[in-house]
Amino acid sequence: MPCTWFTSDYHLGHWNIIRLCDRPFANVEEMDQAIIERHNACVGNADTVYDLGDFAFRCSAEYAAARLHRLNGRRRLLLGNHDKPLRQAHKRGLLDDLMESDRLTLIGDSDPRVQTALRVSIEGQEIVLAHFAQRSWHGAFRGSWHLYGHSHGNLGPFHKSMDVGVDPNDFCPISFTDIKSRMIQVQNTFAED
Repeated sequence: MPCTWFTSDYHLGHWNIIRLCDRPFANVEEMDQAIIERHNACVGNADTVYDLGDFAFRCSAEYAAARLHRLNGRRRLLLGNHDKPLRQAHKRGLLDDLMESDRLTLIGDSDPRVQTALRVSIEGQEIVLAHFAQRSWHGAFRGSWHLYGHSHGNLGPFHKSMDVGVDPNDFCPISFTDIKSRMIQVQNTFAED
């Protein structure tokens, strides 16, 4: 049975992220290969992956597109503030085959100054997805979750929200089932509006 996964902040091609986030890799090639291998070890081709942005940075459109083609799953990708290579790849048609085969849906504006939030329901659970963490989100007082990236594990716990980026999650996507088991333990402390 297909699974649903969440992830963010691969930063493929971005050599400086190794230093900035103290990633345990010697170079970009090693980092990119490890992230792709860990992704594919978890995610099957029939699975859905919600990627909350910053997939590739400081690399060419061709580089980003080639890495995206190597990943398993049907990717629903919210563009982050560092997704210029993907925006360029899309404009140049380098992602058309993935989009036409439903292996990729890009969500968000072509302008990185405009950030998008997406509301989804999985197994009856309402979830607000965004690249940036939010302090309040749609349905928070009714138990909806907020999943985000961007912060690379630097934000503490906050109600029913969670950083799904690779840095705090062993460089792997995290499954809906795993998130659900974590969220069950979190008391909803939002007051109704």
